[in-house]
Amino acid sequence: MKSFDLFHTYRFVLTVFVSVYAAMGAAAVVRRWVTAPLSGRAGRVLWRYAGLLLLRTRVCPFVREVVIIAALAGILALLAAAHAR
Repeated sequence: MKSFDLFHTYRFVLTVFVSVYAAMGAAAVVRRWVTAPLSGRAGRVLWRYAGLLLLRTRVCPFVREVVIIAALAGILALLAAAHAR
């Protein structure tokens, strides 16, 4: 039987809480953007600017960053699974 380590348990619980808090905050921002878009001229200008930024995004660096983020998330998931054992 493994010995219980309070510090590792605290660190794991803190990581879970911070991750859930960040995900819920991001979801709330996205929900606000989708459900209550700006109306009028300011909203049109903002959406056109966002579309322009999306069109100007270079695909190769963007895909590279997404792959790096996915790899780091995978490593984090593996570490969390290894910690839970």
